[in-house]
Amino acid sequence: MSQPSLLSLPDEVITNIFSYLPLRTLNELEKIPAFLPFVTKTIYETVSICDDDEWLGTSVIDTRFRFGIGYEDEKPRKRIPCDDLIDLKPERLACIRNIIFEDPSILLTVFTAKPDILRNVNITILFSDYQRCFRGNELLDFLDKLAKIPCGDVCFKSFCHSLIFTDTSFEIVILPASGAEILQKLKILENLTSLKIESALDSNELEYLPDTLQHLDCRVTHKEEISPVKFDFPKNLVSLKIELRLLRGPPSLFVADISHLEKLEEISCDSIKNFNLPSAIKIIDTVQPINTVYMSTMFPSLKKLYCKDFSLPESICKISSLEWKKIASDPSESFVSTDVLSNKMQKVDKTINVVKFPTNLKKLVIDRSVEQNFSTGLSFQLFSNLPETALNHLAYLELNGITNIKEIGPLPKSLHWLNIKNTTGIDYSELKSLNKLTRLSIRVVTDIAAEFDLPNSLLELEMVDNKLTRVKICAENLRYLGLSGNLFKQLKPEILCIPESVRELRLEGNRIEAIDSSFKFPSGLKYLSISRNRLRTLPKFPEGLIGLSCYSNWLGVTDDIMLFPESLEELDFRANDYEIDFRFEKLSLLKCPNLRKLDFSNIRLERDPRAPTTRISLDDFPRSLTSLSLKDCGADVILGDLSEFTCFKELNLKGNPGSEWFLETVAYEEDDRVNNSDDGMDVAPALPECIEKLWISERYCHPLALKSIVEIMKQRPQFELFHVTE
Repeated sequence: MSQPSLLSLPDEVITNIFSYLPLRTLNELEKIPAFLPFVTKTIYETVSICDDDEWLGTSVIDTRFRFGIGYEDEKPRKRIPCDDLIDLKPERLACIRNIIFEDPSILLTVFTAKPDILRNVNITILFSDYQRCFRGNELLDFLDKLAKIPCGDVCFKSFCHSLIFTDTSFEIVILPASGAEILQKLKILENLTSLKIESALDSNELEYLPDTLQHLDCRVTHKEEISPVKFDFPKNLVSLKIELRLLRGPPSLFVADISHLEKLEEISCDSIKNFNLPSAIKIIDTVQPINTVYMSTMFPSLKKLYCKDFSLPESICKISSLEWKKIASDPSESFVSTDVLSNKMQKVDKTINVVKFPTNLKKLVIDRSVEQNFSTGLSFQLFSNLPETALNHLAYLELNGITNIKEIGPLPKSLHWLNIKNTTGIDYSELKSLNKLTRLSIRVVTDIAAEFDLPNSLLELEMVDNKLTRVKICAENLRYLGLSGNLFKQLKPEILCIPESVRELRLEGNRIEAIDSSFKFPSGLKYLSISRNRLRTLPKFPEGLIGLSCYSNWLGVTDDIMLFPESLEELDFRANDYEIDFRFEKLSLLKCPNLRKLDFSNIRLERDPRAPTTRISLDDFPRSLTSLSLKDCGADVILGDLSEFTCFKELNLKGNPGSEWFLETVAYEEDDRVNNSDDGMDVAPALPECIEKLWISERYCHPLALKSIVEIMKQRPQFELFHVTE
């Protein structure tokens, strides 16, 4: 029986799978026609809307090559101007589920022009500049209009209900209505479910908040010393992030009662000692030391805990255990051989101090990177596998900045993800026994061995800034390996030994000066980053390599021919040193027929009196390119015919004096093509029809040419971004 393909799954299942994919993977899948509808649906699920002027002037991140764990959680978000949203194709409009409005007034513009766009769509509004957006009673008028717009859930961010302090002008702006009046006005918004309020709320104003709220992020001030005090938050709150400010009395003695919030599942605060919480709470994020024994008793449903420290000795559980211990031999036992006597063992009682965590925890983050005022000579360990303290459900563990504990203790066997940063007291030899572990990150830990025997379940490993000079890794099924910020200097088999199963390898910032011919990359390697090293030449890469990042090395200063595998699709060559007479044909890029993305930004073309001009020829680049960045190369001359690049979608020419003549030629040829086509002549376009994004510098483009290119772009329905900078 044949294996089912991805496309054989229901559409909703495929869409859900795509929603968890990183942007790089989506870009890969976009090349497959059958997957294109699902990629479009994922990318356009959430869009951010700005006005047209802001869109042209906003700094845009150029195409970068993404590798590793840090990008797995990156979710694509489309940022488009208001007019483009209104003119968006119906098939793309149908994909939108969430819209973020960077200016509240844009929402009204969109609704006036095309009301159906917002129907059943969740809306987030950023109120970051009241002084510019609202004057007089305009805020109240805006809320009245918003209440009449049919849409999904509404989220307000950076909302203010009272005095506003603007960082740019240092002016106090007084809203015409009182804070209570504005809060009461929010009650007309039946779909307002999330609110992040910048201005401080008085505890007496909490009753004015709408009951529709499910998520609230706020600062609350309280004046009275009487405690406990009921804080009258909306009854439907599911999550609450609160910064409590007391104007009278010691904070340690104050308690706010919010136990009536029966639906509350998550709270983030400085100290849980200041709150009476509902027992059904599932997630706690707190800064001040916590009493874990108390939490284990009071919150049996707790699943996730983020904390800085624990209060000792209150959090300690004393446990008696039996363990085997070697004892000295007894000479009187003459009938027993000397070898047997020397290995004689007996069971002894041992009492250990273990932190008592809630036993149902699934996620635990302990971040002591901020120094805690905690001085105790108490000896304890974090974990134990004894029944009284075992965390049998813990799947995610993050330990950061724990350096004053002699022994962490045995790590829970249930772990899937383990992140360790600047932490001591861990027995790394026990990692092999964590047979459910799939992801491991070890950062800023310098006292670790050079050899790691890891479980076969491990798929991703990251060892960053550990100053390793050599490392041997045994993990049969490892797919991703990140070894940045170490001190390898030279790659040889005896210095770096990695599993053959690795498909993505990151070796950034290791001061690597040479890669010995005896060193072999894994034969199935697909993505490799050797950026921020000191390489002058490139090694032989495995056939089948798809993505290569080697920016910020010393490549280009030698006459060696650089060869890349024919399979290469992405190449990042930014910020390498080049001599004035460097010839791009030495890169042999024309031998890479599948190359799609090429980044030559900041390649530092050197000048000298003998050759006063620097030039780049497009003829040195394969016609398969879809994205080319020549940002800040300082090229005086750019040669070539853009019309030959029929797959071009992105072109960055910022910071190149030669782009002025080049763009004028493009504009002239494009105008000539349009004029001749009116006469029935078939003339190739100067700009590829498929181009979607273009970056240029205004100072290197004549105003008439700029105007002409803008008009050309307006006629291209697929065009998304024209970014002009000084």
